[in-house]
Amino acid sequence: MTKDQIQRAKELCERATPGPWAYTTTYHVEGGGHNDIFQALPGKPGLHIGEARKHFDAEFIEQSRTLLPLAIAEIERLSGGLK
Repeated sequence: MTKDQIQRAKELCERATPGPWAYTTTYHVEGGGHNDIFQALPGKPGLHIGEARKHFDAEFIEQSRTLLPLAIAEIERLSGGLK
């Protein structure tokens, strides 16, 4: 990743609703379903973030909120930080 890409990713993380995020799947009688993505804070109602039609998309969105900041930190650690 370039320095600009890493900086863009950091800015996206900083502006996004704080994590962790989670999702639930709702199935309808008609056979369809959707996945609601929400902020998962213990003891508090979840703030709705969005929806995904596919389970794997919802899982990707949920996990990205936590994994992307970790990946950025590791890239910066391995590269000695971005100056």
